[in-house]
Amino acid sequence: MSGAWIGLVRSLWRTTRSRHSTRWVSCLSLSTRLGLGTCLALITCLGCGSDDGLNRKAIKGNVSVNGTDIPNGSVTFEPLFAGGVGSGAVISQGAYAIAQKDGLPPGKYRVQITGDDGENFTVSEGKMPGDDIMPPKKQLVPSGWKEDIEVADAGPFDFDFAIKTKK
Repeated sequence: MSGAWIGLVRSLWRTTRSRHSTRWVSCLSLSTRLGLGTCLALITCLGCGSDDGLNRKAIKGNVSVNGTDIPNGSVTFEPLFAGGVGSGAVISQGAYAIAQKDGLPPGKYRVQITGDDGENFTVSEGKMPGDDIMPPKKQLVPSGWKEDIEVADAGPFDFDFAIKTKK
């Protein structure tokens, strides 16, 4: 319950319990007081709901390039249908996960993945962080790589991507 509601309930309680109050709440009939309490409870409960009606699914999986997990990267899911909702996650040590509240509704999605070798780069001699010319990170996923998937109504919702760059 939010702090404002708690404060309101406390002040109403104090008003009804105080010796010197006008006892305006006691003037209300029992059914009116119960109705007000029920409305207050409903408003509070409805405000706490997190379901957006999209039937989102928690998504997880692993990403590897040529059999080696991607140390650092990101995965994005772009909807291929009108009105769709996309999502994405960080890849860490080859794994990613999207919680249900941020998950994907059933439908078709285009997956795009980026990933680097996870090596910390050093600044070139004579350069400072923020300079225009910084050594590029080694990208493991070929630029333009993408794959289409479908999230069904029923699980499992594990999507592993084994990207091959060597033939």
